[in-house]
Amino acid sequence: MAPLGPCTTSTGFNTSVSSAGNPLRRVDKNLVIPESYQFNIGFEREVVKGWSLEVNFTTNKTVHLWRDRNGNVPVLPSGYADWTAYLLANDYKLANQNATIRTYHFVLGSNTDASGVTTCSFTTTNTCNVNLNSINFSTTAPAAASTGNNNNATGAPVGIARSAIAQFRPNPSLGETSSIGSGGEAWYEGLVVQLRSRYRRWAHGFGGSFRLAYTLSKTMDDGLNNTANAQINGDFPDEWARSLQDRRHRIAFSGSFDTPSWMGKLRFSPLWRWGSSAPFNLGTGLDRNLDDVSTDRPIFIGNLSDVIWRAPGSTVPSSLLAQFSLPTIGAKGGNLPRNAGIGPSFYTFDLTVTREFKLADRIRMRPDIEAYNLLNAAVFSYGSGFINFNDLTITSATTQSTFLVPTRTFRSRQFRFGIRFDF
Repeated sequence: MAPLGPCTTSTGFNTSVSSAGNPLRRVDKNLVIPESYQFNIGFEREVVKGWSLEVNFTTNKTVHLWRDRNGNVPVLPSGYADWTAYLLANDYKLANQNATIRTYHFVLGSNTDASGVTTCSFTTTNTCNVNLNSINFSTTAPAAASTGNNNNATGAPVGIARSAIAQFRPNPSLGETSSIGSGGEAWYEGLVVQLRSRYRRWAHGFGGSFRLAYTLSKTMDDGLNNTANAQINGDFPDEWARSLQDRRHRIAFSGSFDTPSWMGKLRFSPLWRWGSSAPFNLGTGLDRNLDDVSTDRPIFIGNLSDVIWRAPGSTVPSSLLAQFSLPTIGAKGGNLPRNAGIGPSFYTFDLTVTREFKLADRIRMRPDIEAYNLLNAAVFSYGSGFINFNDLTITSATTQSTFLVPTRTFRSRQFRFGIRFDF
């Protein structure tokens, strides 16, 4: 198989190009199709008449999952631990339309500074201090000078820092580029124990069968999907954590129950499910490490077991909130692991009711009503990163009320009506 190069229409991709005609999205030359290896062992035995016990153990290893990285991220010069160290040692100089040099001097100031740039105007001074500890979330770059337009805007800390290191990009004429590679992995292992009964006719015209299943499992991965970016560009081993879909314990009860003619010969098929807590990810939504991707996570100095979801309207945990902070601009990233939050458990109850009518010897009609999440239980879910800059910096009770609160729910109560014909 020939190595894959830049994406083109012939490889099945839409190609985005810059004004210079350079592809902004590429696939690595060693890109391969993901592979999955599965092992299963189990047994089934009738424990009492009509009841069987089944136990299965499964492992699944998936490799070569597609992951994304910035192929044009600036390369740190030798001799510096990170971009913070480089910026503190090197002023950024920018000429205006009159060839006057404007200088940005980087400092480590207060981490409560919402401005980030010492108040100044290039009409009165040619030097500004840029605070790399600023909580300013803007990415505005310094205004480009043009003939006849003396724009004195200074920009914002992240935007200024990005401009200062743009010269170290492999292709300085471009910004971020996307490079898809096969470096992702995932791992699943689970033990499933099922107790089942065969269908039996009971007294007084009733009948039915049952199934009770318990699953003990663990799912790990290093990314959410094929466009996932790591906090540190390309460092997916550091992203290895519980999957967002990982629930250590699951219980499901299902069955089929027939009623006699005096109850309409209805068939009830319930399904009740419960799952223990799933993790959620905490991100800043900011590009503090200057790799063009806003997958940075915050710094946390507390106990990870305290990072637990809370219900809407509950009291804001101010002491916990105070243990979060934003990484210094240019640092590699926060110390909080991926998917470190402990989310809520869930349960749902579904029910299907059907009745069979015989229209002819070989024709049967079965109308049914299906109710999903009949009890309308709230099943909470999070996005991939939800901690907002304002949550970490602003004391407004209205703003902080969203801290650790799920951002969405899914599977609200639904009804579906249908008719099936068998002939």
